[in-house]
Amino acid sequence: MYRTKLEYIIMAGRYFGSSTIFILFLLFTVSIKTQKSSTSLLKRSSVLICNGLDRKDFPGRNSLVKRFPRASPTSPYLKSLAGLQLSYTFLCASYLLLLAGDISTNPGPRKAIELCGVCGKGCRSTQKAIECEECEKWFHAKCVRISNMEFKDYAKNPSLYWACSTCIFPGEISINETTFELPSEGTGNSPADDDPLQDRNLMGNIQLDPVEPGAEGIPENTELERLRNQHKKELLIAHLNINSIQNKFEELCKIIKDLQIHVMFISETKIDSSYPDSQFSMAGYSLYRNDRKKGGGGIMALISTALVKKRLKINKNYKTVETLAFEIKTNKGNMVILGIYRPPTLLCGNYRLELENELSELCNWASLQANFVVVLGDLNLDRLKPEKPEGKLLLDLEAEQDFKCLITQPTRVEKRGDVITKTLIDVLLSNKPELFKCAGNYYPCLSDHALIYGILKERINQNKPKVISFRSYKNFDADSYKKMLEMAPWHLYQ
Repeated sequence: MYRTKLEYIIMAGRYFGSSTIFILFLLFTVSIKTQKSSTSLLKRSSVLICNGLDRKDFPGRNSLVKRFPRASPTSPYLKSLAGLQLSYTFLCASYLLLLAGDISTNPGPRKAIELCGVCGKGCRSTQKAIECEECEKWFHAKCVRISNMEFKDYAKNPSLYWACSTCIFPGEISINETTFELPSEGTGNSPADDDPLQDRNLMGNIQLDPVEPGAEGIPENTELERLRNQHKKELLIAHLNINSIQNKFEELCKIIKDLQIHVMFISETKIDSSYPDSQFSMAGYSLYRNDRKKGGGGIMALISTALVKKRLKINKNYKTVETLAFEIKTNKGNMVILGIYRPPTLLCGNYRLELENELSELCNWASLQANFVVVLGDLNLDRLKPEKPEGKLLLDLEAEQDFKCLITQPTRVEKRGDVITKTLIDVLLSNKPELFKCAGNYYPCLSDHALIYGILKERINQNKPKVISFRSYKNFDADSYKKMLEMAPWHLYQ
């Protein structure tokens, strides 16, 4: 009987091959038969099944209720029959799994899993991963910040070229960023937390020592110091990527005082709302911040109180950059200064188009606020490489907005062993470069970036302090005042 059924199952399995539905149907049939056999065994072994009785309703030893007689034990024949049924089910299921092709009779050693070049974890077949065509390493799509839409484009078109940041920028970009978070409530001009394009850091934390001034390719700092000694009242605008301001604020304050900087932008501050303003306040300067929620990135501005200034509110939330905008009154009219920080990100897919549109929209908005516009900050776009996408994007922006970059020397010089790499990623752009007396680089050795500056020809329109005395009637009570007048000893002065 069993042999005939087994032969039928083998013939059906060979005919249907690895049909999953058929295999599940057979397993379901065998399990039902086994369940019926088990039920018959229970019935034939006289196991008591009580319907409608609770445990408390069972008669006790001294109860007058008649008790059921004890059932006889199960016979060895029934036990052996149950064992045969179980073996029959196991053999049928094993054979069907072999026919399905999911189990190999000789699997051998497992194939080595490729490790992600960023996190170091395995890239499994169930995860989205992409291979670099240069170094042939695999990367999780999440680790290199490739969105689902971009990953689908690469999957549909295998001929599309993709390379990791290490191969595209060999020895030139050290990324020590954290997640691109939404800033504290009220800033309203930084990327959102849940945006797929928010933070696209592509490498691990790499910290390189900055090159000292006077080294090969690095000029001395005497030029700016000499200019400030001769021309102290000209408006000085500066920017520095400080790479965490927490333990460098005192040195930064000394540089601001020595150089008498009027407008100082600091990017990549890496602080959040848990740090109070009092920790970074400076006498004679107003503090403005645009932090991320969980630290990392961020931009800050210290502006002299001698300037007539106003912070401009940017209504749109930009996903690719962090910004601060101010309007400053000068002798030549109002000037809009726009500080920008862009995290280091590969220019690929939709991100490049979105960055180009947002930079263009931001500069157009600034041009509508005033005729004189200055844009400075760390854009992470190397201007020394005009043939690459990053350099081309920046040059196209300058041509579109009629800007001129006043910084011509490399702003980031790194030493990797015996090799020194140079990039110009910190820029100072203006639509009226003729109003600047000079511009250049200063190397404070606070990070691996140079401080960029620009000095205007015109002197600043200082905001002279005035003392205004007035009487406040906010809490004035007329009835109490009349009673006090009535109680006053007027007869003493008659």
